[in-house]
Amino acid sequence: MNKKIIIGSTSFLLPKYKYWEKIKKNFEVNFATYNNLSSVLENKSKEKIKILIIFFEDLIQDETNIKKKIIFLLSEIEKSLNSNNNLIFCYSDYFSTEIIRNSKQQNKLFEINNFLKKKIYSLCKIYSNLSFIDLDIEFKKIGYNKILDKRNWYLARCRVSEKGLDVIIEQINKLLSSIYYPSSKVLVLDCDNTIWGGVVGEDGTFGIKIGGDGEGQIFQDFQKEIIELKNKGVILAVASKNNYQDVENVFKKNVQMRLKFNDISIFKVNWKEKYLNIKEISQELNLGLNSFVFWDDNPIEREKIKLNLPDVKVIDAPKDTYLWIDLIKNSELFAKPFISKEDKKKTQQYKSIAKFNEDKKNKKNDNFLKNISLKPKLFMPNKNNILRFSQMTLKTNQFNLRTVRMSEADVRNLINQKNEISFMCEVKDIYGDHGIIGLAILKKINRDIFYLKNFLLSCRILGRKIEYWFLEKILQNLKKKNAKSLVIGFIPSEKNHVAKLFMDSLKLNKLNDPKINSKIKAIGKEKLFLKDIKNFKFKADKYYG
Repeated sequence: MNKKIIIGSTSFLLPKYKYWEKIKKNFEVNFATYNNLSSVLENKSKEKIKILIIFFEDLIQDETNIKKKIIFLLSEIEKSLNSNNNLIFCYSDYFSTEIIRNSKQQNKLFEINNFLKKKIYSLCKIYSNLSFIDLDIEFKKIGYNKILDKRNWYLARCRVSEKGLDVIIEQINKLLSSIYYPSSKVLVLDCDNTIWGGVVGEDGTFGIKIGGDGEGQIFQDFQKEIIELKNKGVILAVASKNNYQDVENVFKKNVQMRLKFNDISIFKVNWKEKYLNIKEISQELNLGLNSFVFWDDNPIEREKIKLNLPDVKVIDAPKDTYLWIDLIKNSELFAKPFISKEDKKKTQQYKSIAKFNEDKKNKKNDNFLKNISLKPKLFMPNKNNILRFSQMTLKTNQFNLRTVRMSEADVRNLINQKNEISFMCEVKDIYGDHGIIGLAILKKINRDIFYLKNFLLSCRILGRKIEYWFLEKILQNLKKKNAKSLVIGFIPSEKNHVAKLFMDSLKLNKLNDPKINSKIKAIGKEKLFLKDIKNFKFKADKYYG
């Protein structure tokens, strides 16, 4: 990733501290001079992510006109947000005070601090490119005595200890990962002693531990957290060595179950090895194994998955089940700062994928596609679908020609560019409304030539030949603009083999024009191909209409 970060803080943050390497692996990190927030906020580079790390105790060193200073800082932050750069505001509201002094009347500084936090949260609602990290959430878990360091403050003007720096860097890294890297898509769950206590084959539908007090309450609360993940767009699957009817009865008949049968997109309940079942789930959902997370109470089953499916992320659940609730709630594997309309439809959409793939196996492909009433639609993005646009670039791997990741701020900048055109695609058929499943970005090189700098489709729509229809509609649009050629960029990756097969099927000629190459500025291993717009012929239309 070629993203650049500029960090400013009211405290000196030891730029050479080794733990910063965690972020430097994926980003180019620069530090503003100590206590120089203006140089960060006034930076106009559109490629830079701005990070402010602010300690309230620093803001109140000079107690004159504190609120005016904070109002000025907030106004500078809002100005910076209008540039569409991503800004991460990290804040600790701790300041030194004591209980007796506040036993009758609250310190006026509490009011000023509350004003600042309230204003930042209100800006977060207005500006999607602003994120707020409340450092005190983690600081309080560890304890301020371990986080803050007076010695460091007087020797180096650094507010925190090494442990405090570790926490700050860890939280920034988590948020950056959630913004610029895809979260896991599928949670595969065992049943016995995982989503309920006991063994259903021995204890029966109503004899398992779920609900009530003690361990039963733990499993019920664990299920509530799983439902929260489902509501955020995580696909739920079950892989269990059990009799199918026993498991179905629990889901449908035991009223203590918070998870319901329809919450699960796909069941694999049999006596096969679980890694084989997970492979089948991956194929049926058109999702790569690297987007899967496996949760099982049995360490032997976990080791089998690690050995046979190294791409699957395996959660080593502790023996003490009461620790599971916080573990799954705080897992960064599923972290995402925003939930789109598409996320909320995921369970039903992926159920329809499994049904589509099952039906397709038994029918001749051409006739099958003709009979499922495919209705794709092309449109241009607007402010209402910027989040979905960004999510697709972050999550899509299999059918992604160049695998270029974009934050919401990047998308906002993109759609304001005069020489760039973007399209999105949505699809309906007899299996349901699949929502927005494709996007393309084109850059005008000159009067005759456009460059397809991004072209991708959600894996859940693969197998319907939508990619050919989508490209054809793009070419038709360019033809209306009197363009003669389309340059198509392709960057091979470990995951986009499906995209490569598509490129091979187009039988394109490689581009060897130094002038065009220099204007496009191809990335790394990128290969450029030329498509003649005037004489293009595809047969995709025969499947639609």
